[in-house]
Amino acid sequence: MSYVTYRFVVEITAMNEIPREVAKKRLEEVIDQIPSAESGFEEAEIVSEEREEWKALDSHVIVVAVKGAMDDWAAYIGSVAGKNHDLEWREVLSNGTKLSKRVADVLFPHFAEKYVWRP
Repeated sequence: MSYVTYRFVVEITAMNEIPREVAKKRLEEVIDQIPSAESGFEEAEIVSEEREEWKALDSHVIVVAVKGAMDDWAAYIGSVAGKNHDLEWREVLSNGTKLSKRVADVLFPHFAEKYVWRP
């Protein structure tokens, strides 16, 4: 299990008071359902002229991409309460776990095409 997976399982377990194995299974189900870059996402919002974009992968999982000042970018994942994604994505941007470039490229292909990945 990767660090990102482990941290997600710990966070969602604590937030929702569910058993660790249930949280791990939910994460695996979410990862299996991530569409390819060609199919897109139903729920996504671009904020401030493509500087930031968030997507809900599940009612309790949000990913956020952000463009830096030097035309670089990074993406983050985090668990949320699932009550108001329009507000919760900012928490993921501030405190989420950084995604690997490989996963971020799949989730945000237009960022990958335009900007340099921030290591």
